[in-house]
Amino acid sequence: MIISFEKKVIYFGLPRTASSSITLAMMQNYDARLIYKPEWDLGGFTTYKTFHGKAQHQIVLPAEYQDFFTFTCVRDPVTRFQSLYGFFGKDYWGMNNFNDMLDTPPPTMKQLLFGGLVPEGCVPVRIDQVIKFENLDAEFNALPFVGGSKVDPFSSAQKDVRLARVHESKESKPALGIPHRTLINTHYAEDFAEWSYPLLDPQTGLRLPLLSPGS
Repeated sequence: MIISFEKKVIYFGLPRTASSSITLAMMQNYDARLIYKPEWDLGGFTTYKTFHGKAQHQIVLPAEYQDFFTFTCVRDPVTRFQSLYGFFGKDYWGMNNFNDMLDTPPPTMKQLLFGGLVPEGCVPVRIDQVIKFENLDAEFNALPFVGGSKVDPFSSAQKDVRLARVHESKESKPALGIPHRTLINTHYAEDFAEWSYPLLDPQTGLRLPLLSPGS
């Protein structure tokens, strides 16, 4: 997790939702630190002032910071699914091709946020505000701790960090066939519903109308 003691804010980073850009923004603008607790470590947390992959994506809420404001960023499950393979696929999972994801689809965003065990010294994760990848700059600037002053936290990223507004257009997006569309609709159903993203028509690949609440 990423924590700013200065602002009393915790950011929970989900893979392929601009987490590196948001982490860097928090570190550069709000003196944030990355905090990590290994599963095998019965002791406390380790604090990092530089990027640490496991810390960036660890979703836990230490009891001593449970009153801090918390937020996360979500993304359309369709483009996130494509991005997960385009960015991690062969290098990270050892997959031979895009179809391998049909057998081992990555966890949903909701599972990552709320489906993990609660380590000793932590409390169940609570999310105070959710922003969306698709409207990242505006929604980040609307967060309460930003203070209403317009900032562009993604303008001075390190060279090894791919900016969200850039990598969205450059990352590999494998074509989706009927099996992929069907899997995405079913496996990520809770993400579509929770954050109001439209499902795919499995046959055409077009977006289906959003269902109204209670329908």
